[in-house]
Amino acid sequence: MGRPQRRTAEWKPLPEGVTAHGKIGNVLAEARLRARDRFREGGAWFRLVLLGVLLAVFGTIALTSILNIRPLPAMGIGEVAIVSGMAIGLLSIKIMRARILWDWLASGLFLIGVGHVLMVDQALARTSSFALFAVFGLGSATARIWIGLTAGPRSAGFWIYAAGCASTVTILLAVSTAIARIPFQLPLIISLDILLQGLAIMAFGFEAKAAL
Repeated sequence: MGRPQRRTAEWKPLPEGVTAHGKIGNVLAEARLRARDRFREGGAWFRLVLLGVLLAVFGTIALTSILNIRPLPAMGIGEVAIVSGMAIGLLSIKIMRARILWDWLASGLFLIGVGHVLMVDQALARTSSFALFAVFGLGSATARIWIGLTAGPRSAGFWIYAAGCASTVTILLAVSTAIARIPFQLPLIISLDILLQGLAIMAFGFEAKAAL
């Protein structure tokens, strides 16, 4: 008696005119529709600008310390990243008041994770530190890209999207150099990333105001 044949699900092509690219486009369109009125409340744009200013200040402080322009031995890049992430998380809750902006909150939490890793092992000497840095760093960058792609108005989203893409390249470069054991100024790059993120959020806030 022969063994019963194992039935497998029949492969079905996507309906005509529907592609994977089209599906992604539909997801983004729906997300944009949900996010289009996020910052139309009075004062929301100002809180965005305030957040951007804070991050720009934190990034500048870290940058001047790293370049020995004005050393701040009590605060390292890990602490700066944690404070910056906390600022994003706090204002992501306060920006809309009525609801939490989960994508913004995720960006802040990932940045806090980056800061914690750098506080514990700034050189990324341990494999666990290296892996966590890559996960948290790419997570923060991906959250920014998502925010930029789904933001309204679209002109405002460009700045966050560009900051997320730049951060992705930076994290991948840091990971590659760490694997190849090439000397790399990680604190300098992270401080620049925080500074650029702050400037992008400031521009986002002013674009949101102009769209009111």
